Amino acid sequence: MDFGFNDPTTLVATYKKDHNLYFKELLYRSKMTTEDIHQYLKGVEVLGMTYADSARPEIIEQLRRYGHKVMKSYKGANSVLAGIDLLKRYKLHVTKDSENMIKEFRSYKWKEDRAGRITNVPEDLFNHTLDAARYSCYSILSKPNFGKYYIH
Repeated sequence: MDFGFNDPTTLVATYKKDHNLYFKELLYRSKMTTEDIHQYLKGVEVLGMTYADSARPEIIEQLRRYGHKVMKSYKGANSVLAGIDLLKRYKLHVTKDSENMIKEFRSYKWKEDRAGRITNVPEDLFNHTLDAARYSCYSILSKPNFGKYYIH
């Protein structure tokens, strides 16, 4: 989940099978308050954990108090580039009804320097569903043994 107010709040279902990642846009709506998000989540079946933008811990905490399974997304150093790099390791699939996500994938760009050369810095535009997908994937896939315990 990526939080916004003027920008859209987004929720993307993420599934992994082998070396494939599947995404389905569930929510893409602007002007949502925490109460609006709570009401939306009450009406949708979310399997597993929701990983949300850790830059908004107050919203995450309020949603948890409402009873939703929401966690801060894991963000390490250079998490945007690291998350993009991680996603590039998989074949990505987006459901046909995920119209905003498809538009964002098609519009995603990298910044250019003054000479017009593409840099290694992504534009902070057209990335709301992509951020939501990146949060869940990076939070889980960057720590492959998280939640697994081995007893010797």
